[in-house]
Amino acid sequence: MDLNKAVAEVDSMLDREISYRGAGGVEELLASLKARARLDTCIGSIEETTYSLRRKQRRLSDLPPLDVVRWAQTVLCMPNLVFLELDTTGLYQEAKIIRVTVLDGVGACLLDLFARTSNPIPQNIERITGITNQDLQSKGQDIISVLGQLQEVLTGKYVLSYNLDFDTEKLQEAAARLEIEPTHFIGEDLMLQATRYFVTQRYPRLETVCQQIGKPLPAQPGQISIDRAKGQIALIHAIANAVTTAQPATTPPVDIDNNDDDLDEHPF
Repeated sequence: MDLNKAVAEVDSMLDREISYRGAGGVEELLASLKARARLDTCIGSIEETTYSLRRKQRRLSDLPPLDVVRWAQTVLCMPNLVFLELDTTGLYQEAKIIRVTVLDGVGACLLDLFARTSNPIPQNIERITGITNQDLQSKGQDIISVLGQLQEVLTGKYVLSYNLDFDTEKLQEAAARLEIEPTHFIGEDLMLQATRYFVTQRYPRLETVCQQIGKPLPAQPGQISIDRAKGQIALIHAIANAVTTAQPATTPPVDIDNNDDDLDEHPF
């Protein structure tokens, strides 16, 4: 259907019928009845075409919000930007911090420390974090020393972290156990911005979004905190450049909303 032509025809017919002031005889009445029947048919066809277009429109993929793109562009201009990664013995309340990593805005490592634990870490945590018990035994420092050095590095910095609430909570719990002042810093949660950017109803895993933008993280157990911090950097650059997928247009993107694997594990 030529929609423009159909609309113009209907508009013209409506003008004629609107100006109609009553039948001047049977012939005029029949002509008007015929015209109005045709109007119903034509308008119905236009509605069907419009409905079909609306259905097609609903198949359009979501576009990222422009304000998130502008946010990423602005944050990347900050000279004191850093990226934080924490590894812990789990997600439970008493989970201990076992590694702290901080990269600057271009990916240079400012801090990468292991923290000793009183008990060996389980195999699933070794797999998720890429940390072995041997690493903790040979390289681990007292957690109070680790937290002190972390505070020094984060002072005056703007911190991005993927699931910042989790990191903040674990830092506060560690400080409470040690009865020391908690780590202070300012920053934002990159995961929340990624959730808005990819227009998803669930918090996307860092590993998933990095795969989607064409910057996949190493496979576990070879994936360590430095890799995830670099993944954060790749992600914010993708957001700043309005990149949502590195895949060809004919390839379905990674389904961020339907990733049910390891829901009880870390968000990376």
